[in-house]
Amino acid sequence: MTYRRDSDVFAPYLEAGVARDIFSRRLKDISAAVAKKTRVALWLVSNCNVLYGSVERMKYVDKLVEAGLPVDRFGKCFNNAAEFNDLSLDRLASYKFYLAFENALHCKDYVSEKFWQNGIQSWRVPVVWGARKEDLIRLVPENSFIHADDYETAADLAEYLIYLDNNTTAYTEYFKWFGSNYTTEHLATLYERTAETLLCDKLLAKPEPKIIPSVKENIFSSESEDCLKGKHD
Repeated sequence: MTYRRDSDVFAPYLEAGVARDIFSRRLKDISAAVAKKTRVALWLVSNCNVLYGSVERMKYVDKLVEAGLPVDRFGKCFNNAAEFNDLSLDRLASYKFYLAFENALHCKDYVSEKFWQNGIQSWRVPVVWGARKEDLIRLVPENSFIHADDYETAADLAEYLIYLDNNTTAYTEYFKWFGSNYTTEHLATLYERTAETLLCDKLLAKPEPKIIPSVKENIFSSESEDCLKGKHD
C-alpha cells in the first residue's frame, strides 16, 4: 500500500474527502477565488538538506528569487514557522502560486500534499519541481500546474510567473479544468476509494495470497537514480 499507481492498494497523498471537494468545483467558483489574489508565490519548507532533492530545490528557489520572482518563504528552514502559523486566512488566500517542490527528485508517482493541499485545494496554482511530468499528467487535473522542467532555466520560469502575475486572464486559464470531463470523471473515480478504504474492499473480496519476496526489488529497482540519491551522492 503506497502512493504508487502500481501498488496493490493505491494510497496517494490526496484523501478521498479532499478529492471530492476538489473535483466538485465548477467554473462559476473561479472568479471569487481569483479576485482575492494579490501576492505572487508562497513556499513552506522544513526539510532543507536531508535528501539530494531537498538540497537541490533550495538552490532552485534561490535562483527564482535572484531572477526577480517574489516568493514568501516560511518554515523551519527560514526560522519563521511560527510566523507562518499566524498568517490570516485572507493572507493565505492572496497567493497565486504555491511552490510544490518535492524533497525527492523524479520518484515514480510521488505527488505529495504540497501539490494537493497547499496548491490545488487552497486555490493556488502549483509550480512543480521534483515530480515527473509524465506521472503528473496521469494523476492530476489537466492544465492545473506549471512544471519547472518546461523551462530551460529558473530565470525563464520566473519570467513566466511574473507574466502571469500581471495577466489575470492568462492566470485564470489554470483553473479552467474545473469544467473538464476528464477531471470530473476519470480523476474523481481514481481518488474515490483509496488507502484504508480500498484495502478494506480488497480484503472483503477475499483475494488470493500474494507474496513479495523483496521490497527492494519490487520498489527500489524500478526507481530512477535521481530518486534514490542521498544527500552526499
